[in-house]
Amino acid sequence: MIRLNNLALSKQIRKLSSSSKSSRSNLNQKNPKSDQQKEESKGNFASYAFFTIPSSFFALGVWQIKRRNEKLNLIKSLEERMDMEPSSLPINIQDLDTFINENQYRPFRVKGYFLNSKEILLTTRFDVTSKSNLPGGYVITPFVLSEDTNKIILINRGFVPFTSFSESARSKFHIDNQVELAGFLRADEPKCQLSHLNKPPNEWHIRDLKEMSQELGTEPIFLDQVKPFGLPSEPTPTQTQVDVKNDHLSYIFTWFGLSLSTFFIWLKYFAKIIP
Repeated sequence: MIRLNNLALSKQIRKLSSSSKSSRSNLNQKNPKSDQQKEESKGNFASYAFFTIPSSFFALGVWQIKRRNEKLNLIKSLEERMDMEPSSLPINIQDLDTFINENQYRPFRVKGYFLNSKEILLTTRFDVTSKSNLPGGYVITPFVLSEDTNKIILINRGFVPFTSFSESARSKFHIDNQVELAGFLRADEPKCQLSHLNKPPNEWHIRDLKEMSQELGTEPIFLDQVKPFGLPSEPTPTQTQVDVKNDHLSYIFTWFGLSLSTFFIWLKYFAKIIP
């Protein structure tokens, strides 16, 4: 009786072991397929994720093309504004900041006299007309408007080389009588980390309208004088160029170059086209 029970028990154990082996073999048969699917899904995800890199670079290149066209149109409009006939400078300006932003580089005509005793030098500058190869500065002189005796503005009379920095040398260019002249309206000069800071009252490097007007007791209105008729040719006037930074062409090559290089990397490692 015990032997029969042992035989029955051994048969049960064999059945269980055989069933466990079959289940293991079934698991072993299923695992490679599931692992392969997992690997494929991971590869697809990595491929899509990496493809966003060249796509993003390409989008940035297209955006830089748009920005460059906008900047070229802005420069063209400002140059056309400089060719306009000078108009009289308004006496009562309600919003000065808006007026300057909307009319920068536009020529205005003023009449009055210079306060030569308060003029300052804006250094270091170079003559944009190329009449002088020496470094120098701009002569900035307060100008009293005849139409309004209480209003004084700032006039950039032009460039002088460093050899004419002394007061005795600059006194030769002083004008004491009333004059009429025209000049381009200018805004604040862009500052950068390499710019030297102004050190009033005697050291000036940046066209900062608020700081200059407070020190000299004028309105924050700045005109770059153009070449006048019947006035001395020195300091050299017309020191105005459209100063709008336009580096977008280099950015276009950079972004499209990065897009192309990362696209080839994607082809090599994910698309399997390039061996």
